Amino acid sequence: MPEWIDIGRIVAAVAGGILVLIVTKGFGFVKWTGAIDTKISSVESRIGELAQQITNLTTRIDAFILSRRSDSPAAVQGASPVVLTDVGKEIAREVKADTFAQETAPKVLGQVRGKEEFEVYEFCQQYVLNKLPQRWERDTAKLAYQRGTDTISVRQVLAVVLRDKLLLMLG
Repeated sequence: MPEWIDIGRIVAAVAGGILVLIVTKGFGFVKWTGAIDTKISSVESRIGELAQQITNLTTRIDAFILSRRSDSPAAVQGASPVVLTDVGKEIAREVKADTFAQETAPKVLGQVRGKEEFEVYEFCQQYVLNKLPQRWERDTAKLAYQRGTDTISVRQVLAVVLRDKLLLMLG
């Protein structure tokens, strides 16, 4: 081999080139996996939102079906605006609906500010169907069981009492 060729330098140059190639591809791979992780997180988040929407929808369907099957006396009267019947007033007293409204109204007031009365009522219906705190879920189920009625009737009472409290606060 000619003297001007230094095998050590050639090996070092090739090894350095391979190292640069590996590091460059490594950074590219890390960037690529980071992008994939971001996409996966986005998909997981969207799936969670869709699951919640499906849960809300099935709750509303169940509520509709139950309200059509119930043999118990009506707790609310279909007037404009919806009002409590005598049975509804008894349920409100027993479930402590005024306490529920006192606790809940200040927390949700900002979400109904600027809405019309019917929109406030729709919000209250959605709230008691889909966002009712655990304590109140238990209390409504227990009272419905004790009275031989369905939980939807008890929740309708909570919605009316909450609506009235919010409208009072809104002036």
